[in-house]
Amino acid sequence: MSDSINSHVNIENLSSQIATTVGEERFLLLARRAKAYRLNNDNRAIIDYVDIIEDASDPRLVCHAQSMLALISIEAGELKEALWWAMTAVNTDRTQFDGHMAVGLALDAGSLYEASIHFFRRALEVDQTSEIALLKLAKCCREVMRFSEANDAFDLLLSVCPDNPTYHYECGRNWQLRHDVNDHYERALEFYEKALNCDPNEELKRKIQDKIRSLPSQAN
Repeated sequence: MSDSINSHVNIENLSSQIATTVGEERFLLLARRAKAYRLNNDNRAIIDYVDIIEDASDPRLVCHAQSMLALISIEAGELKEALWWAMTAVNTDRTQFDGHMAVGLALDAGSLYEASIHFFRRALEVDQTSEIALLKLAKCCREVMRFSEANDAFDLLLSVCPDNPTYHYECGRNWQLRHDVNDHYERALEFYEKALNCDPNEELKRKIQDKIRSLPSQAN
């Protein structure tokens, strides 16, 4: 309850500042209020993002707002609209992480995994340590059976977040599918055990244990 109250107070404070602020600073405040709206699942975030797109002069802010509308569209299941906003964001400013990531997420949501890989790589050219971009890249490579590339992405991800049990588990799943490597079951077991050692929640722990039981006896 206190978090909700604090969030509403923050929105009210931002609204007061927006009412008395002009220029690019106003658009920065609108972006902050839109983020606060998003945290409250409030669709008024869309109005703020549209305001930024229509009137802001900073292409970075406009690209961010367009990318956020793409994410909102993905959440609503409107994938064509999401892809349109995402591509518009990339065209607004090709140097920004948000636009490339939004295109990748829109394509991924439509199960267009091969196409999404290019955009996750472009996003990683901007931010090489982005967890979400590395995870999405790894999973999409796995979906199209590019297992070696998936492992490369998982290795980078685990260098950024070495204690994340989910990432170890997902890496183990990838190794389990790598029939091109003789000891792939042993490697899978190695990562499943690392995941167990990273204090997973009960649901993930059960998944890991199920995967370990599914391995051939010689791997254990």
